[in-house]
Amino acid sequence: PKVLLSLLQSLSDCQHTTFYCSPSSGLTIHTHPNPQFQCTLELPIGLFSKFHAQECDFCVSYQALLDCLAVLTLEHPLQLSLRYHGPSEVLKLEATLRHGVSSAALSGMVPPEASAELSAAFSSSPVVARLLCASKDLQDGAELETVAGVASIELGFTSHAMTAAVVGHSSQCEVVLPLPVDAPTEVYYSYPFQAWRRAMKPLEVAKETCLSVNAHGILAIQHQMVHEDTAAFCDSLLL
Repeated sequence: PKVLLSLLQSLSDCQHTTFYCSPSSGLTIHTHPNPQFQCTLELPIGLFSKFHAQECDFCVSYQALLDCLAVLTLEHPLQLSLRYHGPSEVLKLEATLRHGVSSAALSGMVPPEASAELSAAFSSSPVVARLLCASKDLQDGAELETVAGVASIELGFTSHAMTAAVVGHSSQCEVVLPLPVDAPTEVYYSYPFQAWRRAMKPLEVAKETCLSVNAHGILAIQHQMVHEDTAAFCDSLLL
């Protein structure tokens, strides 16, 4: 449950969260709060102790979902279940505790119009830089959080390192990560700092992370989480 809460926190500043259920592949959680950022969580069936679903999709308030999960996981529940009732359009969350059960219910919302523009734009242009590494190797970038008043972050990719630089109100910081990058030429692009922070939130629980930049400067970040030999993925796109 705590891992799910940590992953969902990477979708902050969203109004809607859309769930896609598949009896064969598991649960997909998607959000697209603005034209410059989108995030998708892929949670396969093997990640759940029990999974029963029909093909369906539904939408709930992101903040209400996060608040409910935060309360239900305060006492480290033994089990957390999510049940969606189609006819009433209600998502029920239930936490099994050592001395009882806590539950919450969320009403469904009208889903926003689906937009695949950012995904299509990333796929339509060749990748010019790619970095694949253990997620812990990127945690040195947390030093950037100490700079106040940061609006954007500049990322640089060379054949032997990735750089991340920010400028705040009265200070600046640059982090150089000496990691092998697949980049034929040097590449530099800037992104909204808050979107970067959200996209990197899963580093806390991820095993491996891949960053890819295409020729239009769209950045794809994929985190792989492994739980009992089952992999789950969190994918973000930034512009």
